[in-house]
Amino acid sequence: MKTRDKILFCGLEQFAEHGIAKVSTNHIADCLDISPGNLYHHFRNKQAILRELYQWFVADFMRFLRADEQQSVASREFWTSLELCFQLVHRYCFIFRDAAFVIQKYPELEPDFREVVRQTDKAGRNFCHLAVSNGVLVVEEEDMHRLATNVHFIFTQWGGYGTMRAASLPNNRERPQESDPYNLKMGFVQILSMFKPYISERDRDEFIEIMHSHR
Repeated sequence: MKTRDKILFCGLEQFAEHGIAKVSTNHIADCLDISPGNLYHHFRNKQAILRELYQWFVADFMRFLRADEQQSVASREFWTSLELCFQLVHRYCFIFRDAAFVIQKYPELEPDFREVVRQTDKAGRNFCHLAVSNGVLVVEEEDMHRLATNVHFIFTQWGGYGTMRAASLPNNRERPQESDPYNLKMGFVQILSMFKPYISERDRDEFIEIMHSHR
């Protein structure tokens, strides 16, 4: 693997685990056992690493939700694509969790973050429309906007909610991590529950089976 890619993968892991505020370029260099100068040869600062990771995330997110655009697909394939996207969001949990810090500390990245929000929101709406056109969902147009907005909200804010909920536990025992499989499962079930009222009769039994399999 090229050094540039190693830096990005390491940054991805470190930002997700420790938070953007606590990870410097020196931390990433130490993690990879390379000199800071070697890192700066590829990225002049932490902002450049973040900008590239934003682009990685959007590309992967759009690819997952666009995979079935050109063909009729079964209900289960829709929910598999959605679950993969949810797992992806949690792999890049720092993007939304640390957004306020990034915009305040690195205002030059605000346009990049806005583009992430715009693209993920657009992809979510396209997904809902595609599910309707394939007969998976039955949604009136007036309800479509609210449904897509609520789904986008859970997608982007579940990690922060999990952190808040964990902080309320006595002595932080049994504290769920953002990437913890149980926490991810809870979040995905929450997303599925928002679709439940709109599932077509044709796909209702299979959808209920999928929901139960995630509990």
